Amino acid sequence: MQTGLEEVQSETAAGATALVTHLRRNPADVRRPVSELAKEFNLPESFVRTVIEGVSPRRIAAVHRVNLWETFGAWFSRTKKGISTAWEALVRYPLAFFAAVLVLGVLIQCFVIPYVAKGRVPLPEWLSFGSQSSVSAYTIATLITWGVVVVLKLACIARLGQVRFAAWSSFFTALAIGSAIALSDSTPSLPSAIFAFISAMFLTIPYLGMAVLFAVVGGYTQIKGRKQYVTSLSRLELLTTYLNLSARLNYPRADWSAPAEWKPFLWFRAKPLHWILIPSIITSLLIMGFAVTITMLRTGPVTSVIQAVLGISILAVWLGELLLVGLVATQIRSVPRAWLFALYSAVASWAVGLIPLPDYGPHKAFSLAGLIGMVFTTVLHGVIMTIGVVGGQIQYDKRRRMLLEVNDPATLASEMLQVQMLLSQGSTMVTVLVIDAAKSSQMKASADPLVAEFSFRAYQAFIQRHCSVCAGRVHATAGDGAVVAFDSPAEAMAAAEAMLADLDRFNQEENRLKSPFLVRIGIHSGEVVADLDKVVFTEVIDIAAHIEGAAPVGGIAVSEPVTSQFPHRHFELIHPNVDGFRVYALK
Repeated sequence: MQTGLEEVQSETAAGATALVTHLRRNPADVRRPVSELAKEFNLPESFVRTVIEGVSPRRIAAVHRVNLWETFGAWFSRTKKGISTAWEALVRYPLAFFAAVLVLGVLIQCFVIPYVAKGRVPLPEWLSFGSQSSVSAYTIATLITWGVVVVLKLACIARLGQVRFAAWSSFFTALAIGSAIALSDSTPSLPSAIFAFISAMFLTIPYLGMAVLFAVVGGYTQIKGRKQYVTSLSRLELLTTYLNLSARLNYPRADWSAPAEWKPFLWFRAKPLHWILIPSIITSLLIMGFAVTITMLRTGPVTSVIQAVLGISILAVWLGELLLVGLVATQIRSVPRAWLFALYSAVASWAVGLIPLPDYGPHKAFSLAGLIGMVFTTVLHGVIMTIGVVGGQIQYDKRRRMLLEVNDPATLASEMLQVQMLLSQGSTMVTVLVIDAAKSSQMKASADPLVAEFSFRAYQAFIQRHCSVCAGRVHATAGDGAVVAFDSPAEAMAAAEAMLADLDRFNQEENRLKSPFLVRIGIHSGEVVADLDKVVFTEVIDIAAHIEGAAPVGGIAVSEPVTSQFPHRHFELIHPNVDGFRVYALK
């Protein structure tokens, strides 16, 4: 029988618990008058005041405090997303984007810079050379303007990842530079305009090479990004992708047919080595012929114009051969093979130099210059063919995505096969242990939520501790149990027996609930067609869970494949068929 003092203490404890629970759920009520809280929970005002004064005002204010870092992060994310959306909208029409950027550059060059950038800017000592210690502001402004134009265009080309846009961009650039030079001339004339556009074409050649490189790198980066995205998909996402592809297989677009490939590509693909060696040999012969002709004409009455024409012809033939090599490489699709073909081409060109012509022959071919030339040709052809191979992969990927968009059956089936292979990676034998606390709902029903949370957290740590000692990997957890994977039945059985042996100690020392933890354990071995860490639903886990449901409270139930690993242990049949397996209890 309780005394009066004990009754008062009991009522105070109950009121204090109710007050703390209320303030935890409603932290703003800390600011309510003490008298109201004392009356509501039947507690002395001094008691309530002591409770509230013990709470830091900062802790209460933190509930409503605005986190500046989170706010800045959210603003930065929104800004980044807005810029990305605007950029995607701008490059959606690349030719219009190129034209607009270049027109803007020309307008700034002709109508803004001459009136804004005046005078000269002194150079730092490390940049000055000779008597040049300053540079005109007009030159600096021009370089900055066209530098920004080039950066914007290269960024657009890299985003598009297609070489044809690099070619179009180069054409527009030559047109814009020629226009800017012509319009800036104080005494314009037709010859000066022609010279301006010819100069612009020569100035654009390095840009064309850089633009092609950006297009190839950008396209290749996008391909790698898509591949990494597919390989990073979760198993559920892969399953969803597979089902979507399977559904689309029945609805191909009848109003669309794939565009025919460019016919020369079919020829290049059939005999790529022929299309590299023969043009290389012919090019070497033509260059030798032009060079010999120039040498012979030097001794006669020949104008410099003819020599210039022959020199331009050599350059044109050489550039044409490099272009053909790059186009053939798009159909090779193998970088090592491309470099091997580049070596063959260089050796063939070098062998042509053995023909005994003026300034040619074995003496020149085997000279240091001749051997260096062969190495240079190999490297040059190898680099160009590597770019061609990557460009071919980009074009193939673009065509494949185009076919996927129209539900081409063959392409869909190929994509489904790739997803199937990803889903089937890592087939292994595993042993799954499922443990569950019996009557866990009743344990929580009458308990303080915080006490229940503490005890079940300790219970999960108890499972983790014993399973990790036996090399177990916790695959999934719930409040009242866990699914643990082991490499062998012996490890799973050792963990199960260790947990049962230590459960009494856990209930006495770590469990704060009034009811003790009583567990059931089920163990099953089987094959998982994937990495178990990435699988949520698999037959092995389902069967182990069903076996755990058949286990006696405080006992271990195992499937027949597990019992076969313990010939010297005693098991008792408790169920003739659980998902096709006999289930036994360890005695």
